Amino acid sequence: MLAQNILEIENLRKDYGGNEVLKGLDLAIPAGKIVGLLGSNGTGKTTLLTILAGLMKSYTGKVSICGQKPGSVTKNYVAYLPDKGFLPENMAVSDLINLYDRFFDDFDREKCLNLLERFGIEASKTPGEMSLGTCEKVQIALTMARSAKLYILDEPLGAIDVEARDVVIDAILESFDEDASMIITTHLIREVEKLLDDVCVIKDGKAALYRGCDEIRAEYGAGLEDAVKAIFRGEYEGI
Repeated sequence: MLAQNILEIENLRKDYGGNEVLKGLDLAIPAGKIVGLLGSNGTGKTTLLTILAGLMKSYTGKVSICGQKPGSVTKNYVAYLPDKGFLPENMAVSDLINLYDRFFDDFDREKCLNLLERFGIEASKTPGEMSLGTCEKVQIALTMARSAKLYILDEPLGAIDVEARDVVIDAILESFDEDASMIITTHLIREVEKLLDDVCVIKDGKAALYRGCDEIRAEYGAGLEDAVKAIFRGEYEGI
């Protein structure tokens, strides 16, 4: 039996002042998949994630998350981590946890505290007292402590130091519910490769390739990063 699709997109189009960024994108992601959303800068990745998070309404085409159009309903089961920091500088992490606990019915306080302990972060600290990388870890802990149906992580590791990335990646993987789906955008392909089941390459405003990582590696005869670089250069036969 095929897994139920968490996300379904048909002919999605979005333009900014006549400049069309998404040009008829089609995509379906089943439950249990962690998908790397890859593409050059300006290809519409962040625009797509903003639409999925229910923060952008002006688009054409069909977008369905668990059978619902992105909006107030889907915010209850979509956990979105944007590529920009969103933590108030002077609010203690413990207060942020209380805020998430009140706002999201699916938030697991103990899970969040366990993740923070794993990352070596004291809940009494404020973001203003932390490095940018530590703030990213707090945001990841808050996001992954939800029992969401769709996790959306936009460049989650950009400010996290190299030594800590494996710890964070392992925590994300262990926190992921196989009844859900996850989309990750990243330029750090090598670092997150073990997280990914599939890869979706956005090119010219469309999903030019959606393939399992093992399949891509087998077809190209190299690691995922080298294969993706070849895809971007137009040298990979699968695209």
